Order: sequence, then C-alpha cells, then structure tokens
Amino acid sequence: MCRNNILSATKLTSGYRSGQDVSKPLSSASGEGKCSHGSSDDDSRHSTATGGIYKGRSSSAHAPHYHLHLQAFEAAKQASVYFLTDEDNGLMNVLGFDLFKEVLSIKTKQENSAIKSRSITFVIDVTGSMGNNIASVREATTKYVELIRTSENVPEKYILVTFSDPVTLETARETTSADEMIKWLTDLRVDGGGDCPEYALSGLLTGATMSNNKSAVYIITDAPAKDENRETEVISILQRKNLTPKFLITPECSARKKRHAGRHKRSSSVYDRIAQATGGSVNRVQTSELQAVVEADLTGDIPSSVALIKWTTMQASDPGVFNIEVDRSVIYLTIFISGLKNTTDLILKYPNGEC
Repeated sequence: MCRNNILSATKLTSGYRSGQDVSKPLSSASGEGKCSHGSSDDDSRHSTATGGIYKGRSSSAHAPHYHLHLQAFEAAKQASVYFLTDEDNGLMNVLGFDLFKEVLSIKTKQENSAIKSRSITFVIDVTGSMGNNIASVREATTKYVELIRTSENVPEKYILVTFSDPVTLETARETTSADEMIKWLTDLRVDGGGDCPEYALSGLLTGATMSNNKSAVYIITDAPAKDENRETEVISILQRKNLTPKFLITPECSARKKRHAGRHKRSSSVYDRIAQATGGSVNRVQTSELQAVVEADLTGDIPSSVALIKWTTMQASDPGVFNIEVDRSVIYLTIFISGLKNTTDLILKYPNGEC
C-alpha cells in the first residue's frame, strides 16, 4: 500500500511536528499523506504520523520505502553541513568561529606553530607515610584530569611519575589517553619508605625530562628531599624547558618520622628554593585539608570551557550595592575589581549577608 505513495519524486522531508507553521498532510483512505512511524507489526501505523519516515528496518516487509533510506540519510547529512558551515548562511559564519565553538561545546587541543602543545605531569610520593593522603590524592588528581579533558586546554599528553625509597622503585609512564591516565591515578597505592626524606628530586627530574616545554609539573609529597644534592640539576632543566613546578606538601612525614627532621633541616626548604628560581609555588597543607586544597590548586589552572563575562562601571555617586548573579551550574567564579583607591572601600558578601 505504501510502496508507491511518495508525494514528490524530487523532495524528501524529515517530518512534521506540532507547533510548526506548516500543516501536516493527513493520511487518507487512499493512502496518501505522511507516512506513519512503525512497520506492519506496529499499531501506530494506523494513526496519523507525528513526523519522520520509518527507517528502523531495511526490508520491504517492514519498511516499504527502505530503498530510500540511504538517500534520506545523505540528504539529512548535507542539510546539517549546510546549516552549520555554509559560507553565507551557516551558523559558524553568522556567529563567528569562537562563539560557534562555545555554543556547540567544541573542544580543541591548544596548538600553536610557535609553541609545542602542553603536557600535564604528576610526580607523586607513594611511600608508606603517604597512606593517610593517597585516597585524597587519587580523587583530586582524577577529578583534575576529568575537568581538563573537557576544557579548551586539552594537553598533548599526560605523565605520571611515582617515587619511593629506594630510588630504584621510581616509575614513569606517559599517555595521550585521559581514560588511561585516570586508571593509573585510580590504581595508586603506597608502599616502602622507612626514613623521612624521600627521592623527590629524582622523581621531579624524570617528570621534567618527559614534560613538554611551557607545562606544569605537580609534585605531591609529605617528605623533604633525600636527594637535595640534585637541586641545581632540577632548576636547570625546569628553567631550560620553561616548566612550572607546583609543590603540594602535607606535614613532613608522619609523627613517627619527625624525629629525623633535625638531621635534614635544610631539606625542608629545597622546594621553596626551586619554586623561587623557576616561578613555581609551594603549598603546605594539613592532611585533613589535602583533597580540597589539591582540587582548588589544580582546577584553578583550568579555564572554563565556556567563560561568561559580565562587566559594569560604577560612579562614585552610584548606590553602594552591586548584585552579581551567578547560575547554579557555575563551578568557579573569578571577580576582578579595578579603580579602588583603598581595598577597605569594598566588601564582598554572599546572598545570606555573610562576608
């Protein structure tokens, strides 16, 4: 009945929906009208179509127009290409490329002919004393990878270096797959150690050697460096490759190991000297704060995939209150204020009135 009832031999339609400004052809006793969804074993075929042509099966018994499925697919594909990228009327041309990417949440790797794509490197202490911290490290670092893989700063590769005691237990791996990196981070376990200082600088050297230029290297440990004699070597490679080291340090080892601190007093500041010489940072946190601080420090480096910017200029005579509306979906909010003569002229408050 439906095989030869095509209304037009030259046009295909994708369907009619309620609310459109085109009246939908109704089925008639002669079989003319819009094809219904459903095959011969689907009772909906007796009802007026709500849109589209049934393309669920490629057999004449169930889809009388099966021989037109490929043609319909090609027409839909060409229509999509036209809608998105036509030089005159396409959405990309109307919006501009940058806004087009934001609207469609298109993510691209940061690539520039002048600079090599960046890498993300974690250098993590997996000695026994990190036992109280490793769960927080796993969760914070995996969350970071999940976020950066959907940002506009997708790295060229991910690098994971773990260090322990003795130095021969150091491991180093790299991958271009975020899923594989997440698996490595999820599988992190602690073992070994014994005395307080660990081979942190050896791990950092390995991570720096594997890293791309102009990248960040995150070092997470609870101990001073046993191999402090490699400080100059570390600074040299970090400066040469323009790498930024970011140290995240919990209290030096456990209470059991702190009795050794007197013998290694100078080691506790080697991280500060490296950071100062290379533009890096050192963040010392309590174990209970580790996960929150690590997440904030790591994710603070990731720009939002879609940045919504709102600005206003206020005069001295304007009312003293300015409301900033923030959608619930916003995870990170940055507020820049300029033009104040004194910071005491400004007070930021939450909606509940708290500062």
